[in-house]
Amino acid sequence: MGRRWPVRRESAKGREALQRGRFPAETYGKGAEATPPEGRRVRRGRFGWLLRAPGRGPVLPLAVAAAGVAATAVLAGQLRADGEALDRERLAAEAGQAVQRVETRLAAYESVLLGGAALFGASEEVTAEEWRGFVEGMRVAQRYPGFRSVGYAAVVPEEELAAFAARVGPGGTPAEVRAAPGSEPTAGPAWVVQYVEPLEENRGSLGLRFDGAPVQRAAALAAARSGSMQMTGTVPLVRDGAAGFILFVP
Repeated sequence: MGRRWPVRRESAKGREALQRGRFPAETYGKGAEATPPEGRRVRRGRFGWLLRAPGRGPVLPLAVAAAGVAATAVLAGQLRADGEALDRERLAAEAGQAVQRVETRLAAYESVLLGGAALFGASEEVTAEEWRGFVEGMRVAQRYPGFRSVGYAAVVPEEELAAFAARVGPGGTPAEVRAAPGSEPTAGPAWVVQYVEPLEENRGSLGLRFDGAPVQRAAALAAARSGSMQMTGTVPLVRDGAAGFILFVP
């Protein structure tokens, strides 16, 4: 035989209700309802609804089962909430680490470009051979694999473009000065790529005029005005058409 549960003294009104099978509802838990709303979910830290009859019989096991189900649901909700919190913390930590890695790499890229700017600042004229020596000396390909090319763009007045084109090619040979894709007509001097390394992979960039390309122009102007490195949005690279971005240092 199963365990006999102690019987509580009942009132005549309660005995009559028990015999009829009609029980008054009592609610447990803050904000709980006497009858469960359809689709109600158990929230963390709150039990759902529970009915208790004023008598003995199978109601108590049912109440215990209901409480156990509610406790299980609360525990599951607790674990799910804890898991989601851990996921958010892990995601935030990973995002922070990713941002730090990007910032570190951009700072390294900036140091290379600032070195190139210093080279031009220290010389009246920098030749293509000197630019190649600078890029190779910095071991850009080995130390900064994210760089696809390192170049120098000259600001050329319109009236000097013909003479500039006659010597902008490798070894001072002639090269075509052409507008970058998506360029729009602009007034003022031309901004033309004069040197680029590694040359073999990026020969197509020589003579590229980008003062009319809105994305590149905006970043170059921002760099000139701020005196600090500026980055474009995503642009197709001349080298292979892949998506990339361009960093400018004045």
